[in-house]
Amino acid sequence: MIKKEAFFLVIAIILLSGNVLGAGLEVTSQRDDSRVFPGSETLFKITVKNDQIREDFVRIDPEPFSVKPFSDIIDEIKISPRSINIPSGEERNFDVIVKYSGSITPEKTYTIKIIVKSVLNEEVRAIHPLASFIMSSGDIISMKPFIKDEVIPGKEIFFDVEFKNNVKEDFNDLNFFISTSRFNKEEKISIKGKEVLTKIFSFFLEPETPAGREILTLRLMKGNSLKGERQTGLEVRLHQDIIEKENRESGFLSTKVTIIKQNNGNVDVKKTVKYPLGIINQYFTDSTPEGNYKKDETGRYLVWDLNLGAGQESEINIEIDYTSMFFALTSALFLLGLIYFVKNRTLRIKKTVYKIKEGDKDLLKIILNIQNNSSKNIKNMKVVEILPSLVKHYSDFGTLKPDKIMQGSAGVKFVWDFDELYAGEERVLSYKAELKTDLYGKVRLPAASIQYAGKENKLVIRRSNMKTIDLRR
Repeated sequence: MIKKEAFFLVIAIILLSGNVLGAGLEVTSQRDDSRVFPGSETLFKITVKNDQIREDFVRIDPEPFSVKPFSDIIDEIKISPRSINIPSGEERNFDVIVKYSGSITPEKTYTIKIIVKSVLNEEVRAIHPLASFIMSSGDIISMKPFIKDEVIPGKEIFFDVEFKNNVKEDFNDLNFFISTSRFNKEEKISIKGKEVLTKIFSFFLEPETPAGREILTLRLMKGNSLKGERQTGLEVRLHQDIIEKENRESGFLSTKVTIIKQNNGNVDVKKTVKYPLGIINQYFTDSTPEGNYKKDETGRYLVWDLNLGAGQESEINIEIDYTSMFFALTSALFLLGLIYFVKNRTLRIKKTVYKIKEGDKDLLKIILNIQNNSSKNIKNMKVVEILPSLVKHYSDFGTLKPDKIMQGSAGVKFVWDFDELYAGEERVLSYKAELKTDLYGKVRLPAASIQYAGKENKLVIRRSNMKTIDLRR
């Protein structure tokens, strides 16, 4: 009887020991399908099965020292529920949310551990790893641009961008940067968690953008935090675009012409500029920069050979100015007029000589014309005439004989005295002279003169013209 009871006791102990040793907690996990980025969080679905022969109260805790400030990888771990009662042979689910640090290095796999344990029996526990591959923060919001491979500079370029938010977090007022090596533009966009959004944007390449490969960079920023980045290549085509402008301003006796050549393309261009000139205005034309004067069968020109780099502008200023010629002519005419006026508004004497014939004699008739063209009377005036010694005879003094006739070795001097010559009055003196018969060729008769007392009794002398007689005719 004792042996039988002992046998059943041993069997019970063996069975009980087998249940205790074989009992435990079976843990499995499944991560949410969302991508994981620096600063984001991810959800793990934890399933715990109670393999013990009795129900148990199970609790989940993160591994000690696995969370900030003790860890540079994990900012926070949230577990829900923290503990739950699980009947024998059944399973229950837990949610474990892991928030990764924003400063974590991307493109690596990080593993943390959770401890699943029985509250009733500390020896019943399991340590379960949770692994995540941390992607670059530039992939939080994916961007797919739809743009032509070839673009022409100098024109507005429109393109679509498809945005895909790969996390559940909403983002408001993100800074969206569009940039190339020569262009920067900023826009604002907002996108909800898991949303797919398409928007139209544009950018402008300067006309002088050189032909070749250009990189278009798209970047999404939240403050200093990168949320998305994408680059795509563009082929910039060769483009020639020369803009020509001409402005003309006409004024009194002058014309100003401005010629502008602007290279709005992305290749260097050689350009020849020709400006036509007339026969006269070529002498009154200045230009900046100075042009080269050329003449061909079509006419006369100023010519400039310009080398315009991409984006460069060249300005030519031409000025045709007749002002100097106008003032020169005006001054000359004024001077001539002044001379004529002065000459005809003062006292003047003019000598005229004629060759005449009386019988068989060749005589000279000499006329002195005296005019007072001034505005005042002239008193105590003398008219002095000198005949050189070549004179053989003189006679016939017309209406007014000289008051004095003085003979000298050099010739004969006649003097007429006038008490007063009124303003506007004219007198004519004349006489005849016979020259010596042995004279031949040209004979020059000296000038006659008028003498009178001017201001402050200063002697004023007005002389006539001299006359030359050709005896050969």
